[in-house]
Amino acid sequence: MKRFGNRLVILFLAVYWPLVFVGTHLPVRGGGAGELPVNDKLIHAAIFFGLGFLLALAVGRGTAVGSRSEASAGRKGLFDGGWVLLLAIGVGYAAIDEWSQRFVVGRYPDVRDFVADVGGFVLGSGVGRAIASRLGSPRGGHSHDSVDALDEGRN
Repeated sequence: MKRFGNRLVILFLAVYWPLVFVGTHLPVRGGGAGELPVNDKLIHAAIFFGLGFLLALAVGRGTAVGSRSEASAGRKGLFDGGWVLLLAIGVGYAAIDEWSQRFVVGRYPDVRDFVADVGGFVLGSGVGRAIASRLGSPRGGHSHDSVDALDEGRN
């Protein structure tokens, strides 16, 4: 079951990320962002929340979460589960995404959009990491959870 969940998260990420790229690079003709029914920054934050959430869940479920290796058990703080790398990917992608919009008709790079992208990504990755740690990590004083118990039952 755990393997199926990992594959499902990766599949969602593999579909969602290209959709994000395509959606943020569609040409805008006419009135531009003024036609949107909600704040443009809220849309940016929501899109990147989803990306951060899925990426954190994929990284968490695929590596440190549920892993009993010495290497993952020894990592602490910001480096646990690749938090710094995750943030670097999010900030880097948000920067590339905004910068590359300059080549699309009706789009332009905007620092405020970048800030909304990063904010959404940070929130999403935080939620994703929290959920991933709950799904399989023996940390926090719990020696076993339901996923670990299922794994142990198969041995």
